[in-house]
Amino acid sequence: MKKIAFILTLVLIATGCGKKSKVKPSNVTNSTETITINDGDVSKYNNSDDGLDGSSGGLKSIYFEFGRYDITSDMESRMTSNVDIAKSKSNIRLEGNCDEFGTDEYNYALGLKRANAVKQSLVSRGISASNITLVSLGESKPLCTQPTEQCYAKNRRVDFH
Repeated sequence: MKKIAFILTLVLIATGCGKKSKVKPSNVTNSTETITINDGDVSKYNNSDDGLDGSSGGLKSIYFEFGRYDITSDMESRMTSNVDIAKSKSNIRLEGNCDEFGTDEYNYALGLKRANAVKQSLVSRGISASNITLVSLGESKPLCTQPTEQCYAKNRRVDFH
């Protein structure tokens, strides 16, 4: 019996090690359901025309709050502008992106949820679903790599191509 307990202890110790942790942005709080930025205003960090936008063809990226995939009201003008441009395109590729926080699996899933939310918004505004391709890039294609909240916010986006 002591041998089994010893072996189980070794297994638990071996499997619990080796996981890297990351520091979260200072203004992020955890709740049981979602993780959000305290001020909630995504346009504060990424609705500027600073040249950091991963979209092409005159389309503009849609930005999201930390850990979220719902399109906020401050992104509606960008969505409206994108719909007007997208109507003249034959195909649209939506690329979901995330900041560096969370596991690879979580970020790929979140990127896909973000891209799908944008797709559903486009479809509800008259864009054909068959013309839209979804891709999740997770955290693999950051626009900004500085360790600041403003930079992390620029990486929480869906790009249009």
